[in-house]
Amino acid sequence: MPLTPSFPRLVLNSSKLRYLPMLVETTDKYKTDFLHLHDHVQIWYVLQGTMKHIIGERKYIQKPGSCAVILPYITHTIDTRESENTPHILSLSFTDHFVNKLGHPFFSYFNEYAHFDNRQIPVFTEFSEENKETADNLAESMIEEFSKHKEMSFEKLGDHLVSLLHLLCDGSESVASAKNLTLDHTHDIANVVRFMIDHYSEKIGIDDFCKVSMMSRRRFMDNFRNITGKTAIEFLHTLRLSQAMMMLMFTDKKTLEIAKLVGLSDKSHLSRTFREKLGMSPSEYRERLRSYYTSSNDEYHKRWEWFDENNFEPYDYSAR
Repeated sequence: MPLTPSFPRLVLNSSKLRYLPMLVETTDKYKTDFLHLHDHVQIWYVLQGTMKHIIGERKYIQKPGSCAVILPYITHTIDTRESENTPHILSLSFTDHFVNKLGHPFFSYFNEYAHFDNRQIPVFTEFSEENKETADNLAESMIEEFSKHKEMSFEKLGDHLVSLLHLLCDGSESVASAKNLTLDHTHDIANVVRFMIDHYSEKIGIDDFCKVSMMSRRRFMDNFRNITGKTAIEFLHTLRLSQAMMMLMFTDKKTLEIAKLVGLSDKSHLSRTFREKLGMSPSEYRERLRSYYTSSNDEYHKRWEWFDENNFEPYDYSAR
């Protein structure tokens, strides 16, 4: 099998996906989370209730039978507090390497069903009644299999995941409008994203990105927007905001220091960005986020009390 280009890594080594190639979790309570991004793929499928899903700059209301695919480095947040019925929502987390290893290159799905948030292609599918029944069965089967914990079969989970990806492609109204994005373009843009991750604290811009991708300015800007749904500068700002959010959550650094560390000019720039994107100051965000995670900490640890890194070998993501 030819080598398949993959998305660059950001925080995989600190994730359970270092040990478990796929995570299956459910949301069965009214909850909300905060704007974030991650380095792996996520699929959100609604079995019951409704969920407000903000992806990038756009808001979607997911109902039963709807499925959202969040590719790496796409900012999003969920909110089920306005659901009239108790929510029952499935979240799948996995890497493109896991799908590649199953013998089904993830980028084949990516090219057929373009999940990125742009104006021509929706980021989620609402299944027909027939496909919804199939998706419901796949979702429940994955939940049941993962509940076995150490005895679970990732081969079986992988088969279910591939079936869901097939269903997404077959049942998506967006397929006809999907753009012809070549693996080369995707790989080149992934290299630029990796460059941004490594150098976001520095003064970087379009000229640097063009050199990394070896594209002309116009070609780079068109390809980057087609693939990520954002301009390169918008994406860089989102990355810097995300890094600032993580520093506010996990460190006690002052906002002035954080602003410099993420490549923003000063404290006022950081505060202005937070108010524009999140409607609150950095200090308010830190207080609310820590309060949220403190209140949900016991539930989180209970959910994962069976998992011990010492009893798991890192998963081998190399292709077969």
